[in-house]
Amino acid sequence: AVLARCLGLSVLCLGLSLGCKDSGTPQQPPPEVEGVVDAAASTVVVDRPTGVLANGSDFAVVTVTALRKADGSRLSGRSVSLTVEGEGASVLESALVTDITGVAQAHVTSTVPGVKTVKASVKDDTGQRVLLDATATVNFADVNTVRLLAFRSALPEGVAGEPLKL
Repeated sequence: AVLARCLGLSVLCLGLSLGCKDSGTPQQPPPEVEGVVDAAASTVVVDRPTGVLANGSDFAVVTVTALRKADGSRLSGRSVSLTVEGEGASVLESALVTDITGVAQAHVTSTVPGVKTVKASVKDDTGQRVLLDATATVNFADVNTVRLLAFRSALPEGVAGEPLKL
């Protein structure tokens, strides 16, 4: 029984020593996966940079276009996150994904007047979010300073380039 135990222990030690041998070539880390989202070429654009009322219901439409690094083609099916810097501002949509043309749209609103900055990030192949270099600004107007233009009577018919006939 003692001989069997010694034999088993020696086989175990021999197996460990062979398995732990240095092969002489160092282990290489896995290759780094390069992202495909082009942060510099992708765009963030707002349809109304001024004249949006800070009433919580008026909004500006933000359009994000995600482009590929290699060839500038549009990336579809990518998750997009928008953040708005500035007091009282918010994004109305919670989850955005680029469509077949690489475009995602969201609505931005505010309850506090002032300039708000919109930033976007796009999820890359690596699973990381890539913050786009482009930003957009929206100047929300104070509701109390905006005046409506009202006419007291109906406007006369007219033709462009000719004087109005009253």
